[in-house]
Amino acid sequence: GPSWSPGLRSRNMRRQEGPDQAWLLDGAAEEQRSLLVAYVLLLVGGMWGLHYTYLGEEERARKYRQTLGYCFVGVLLDICRLPMLVADVNFRLAHDMEASMSEASRRQQYSPPRGGGGGGGQG
Repeated sequence: GPSWSPGLRSRNMRRQEGPDQAWLLDGAAEEQRSLLVAYVLLLVGGMWGLHYTYLGEEERARKYRQTLGYCFVGVLLDICRLPMLVADVNFRLAHDMEASMSEASRRQQYSPPRGGGGGGGQG
C-alpha cells in the first residue's frame, strides 16, 4: 500500500475531522507523542476517543465516538494499555522520520547532470 507520511496523514485527518479536532493534530506530525498528554485526553475525553485522535488512530477514535468508548470498558482498558500505545506510535514516527531523512539524503547525493550551455556544442 502507500507509504505513511506523517504530514499527509495529519492534513488528511484534519480534513476528515474538521476544525473541532484540528488542534490535536497541529504540529504533532513530526513530534513524539507525550504519555502525559495522552493520559489527560483519555481522562477528559476518552469516551469520545480524544486520546486516539492525538495518537493518529482516527479509525479507532471514530469507533469510540460511536460506542462511547466501547461502553466505557475500552476506556478502562486503555488506562493500562496507553503506555504501550504511545510507545508504538512514537516508534513508528521515529522510523518514518528516519526513512524520510534517508530518502532526502539519497536525493541530495545524486543530482542528475544539467545541460549547462543550452546549445549542445553548437555555436
